[in-house]
Amino acid sequence: MAEAPKKKSSLGCVVILVFLALAAGGSVFSGGDGGGNSGGGSSSTPVVPVGSDGRLVIGEGPVDLGVDDDAFDALSNARVANDPTGRRAVLASGRAFTVPEGTRVRVIGNGFVKKQVRILEGPHAGESGWIPFEWVKP
Repeated sequence: MAEAPKKKSSLGCVVILVFLALAAGGSVFSGGDGGGNSGGGSSSTPVVPVGSDGRLVIGEGPVDLGVDDDAFDALSNARVANDPTGRRAVLASGRAFTVPEGTRVRVIGNGFVKKQVRILEGPHAGESGWIPFEWVKP
């Protein structure tokens, strides 16, 4: 009697997609107007847990934060597409804001490849936004 064909597992594809998403997460945001941001980040990036304070560190210039998931995605898409006009449109709409690198933050939420942070200093103190998780350092 013939054996039923085995279904191919998609686990390998899922693992690869997760790896690619994590690798791309650090390169999709920067305060620049579409220049080449290396994004930093590595597998040895220290984790800053929810409720802890840290600093925004990306290795260059100011940092854009999306005020919600849609704004985070819009900034990501503009970054990947090298679309400074799209980035400026998201900022001008009030759905995102920019803070200097090194700004003190408190982690208040986690997403798949992102963290929600509350700004602790400067003109945006008290505001919250989403950034790639590896940009929050202890």
